[in-house]
Amino acid sequence: MKERGEDLVAFNEEVRYAQFVMGDHSSLDFGIQIKYPFTLSHPTMDVSAVSIPGHSGDLLSRNHRFNNFTQTINLYVRKPPGYDTWSRLAADINNWLIGDTYQLFYLSNLREWVLEAYLTQPLALEPQNDLEASGSITLNCKPYMKREDGLNFIPLNSALPIVNTEVETAEPIFHIVGKGDIRLSVNGDNYYFNNIEDEIYIDSEQEWIYRHNFNENMAMHAVFPNNNFPTFHPGDNGVFIFGNYSKVEYKANWRRLV
Repeated sequence: MKERGEDLVAFNEEVRYAQFVMGDHSSLDFGIQIKYPFTLSHPTMDVSAVSIPGHSGDLLSRNHRFNNFTQTINLYVRKPPGYDTWSRLAADINNWLIGDTYQLFYLSNLREWVLEAYLTQPLALEPQNDLEASGSITLNCKPYMKREDGLNFIPLNSALPIVNTEVETAEPIFHIVGKGDIRLSVNGDNYYFNNIEDEIYIDSEQEWIYRHNFNENMAMHAVFPNNNFPTFHPGDNGVFIFGNYSKVEYKANWRRLV
């Protein structure tokens, strides 16, 4: 995969377009740029209105979550070399973008932040001439953006606190390589893992415990306080590990509401 810095060029005020990366391709690979002005949509809070007989006005019940939101992106397309028809180009673009899982969606004008989204409306091109066309795509996006520096696993250093500089609580993924009984301590809460054979993943965002791959359920080997998964609250977080282990790493998943 090419480095994103090669494609996510700085916003050009004269051209007034931006670019994006998803998966193994940049939009520039297909001659695509995002039309300006571009306005980022925002999620809404999931709130239920409850009507009570004899009481004027609904009561609001917060469901402690935000909804996904829809993002439409208008595109300018300049036909790249090697394409003789617009239909062939549109087919290759949609083959790249269409999928059945969330993808990381890098927008050049969001800088260090990344959307998690999947395509709900494929691209239909409207040619303006032999070389230029316009079109749009529609994404279904999660309500939180991820910060790039929290998307990769890094080794745990218990001598230093893990600092969450965001206002939102982060939902990390831990990866522990070891055997037997292991205890993970996060901010004073203890998470116990019993009879581990070789490794275990603790995914706080998906609330899933697995081994080797996402489908190998290891929940029966875990005991959590109040059945809650570990999180990193804003500020300093103390994380310690005890037992027979050879490697501990974590993916922080720093996040911010869109």
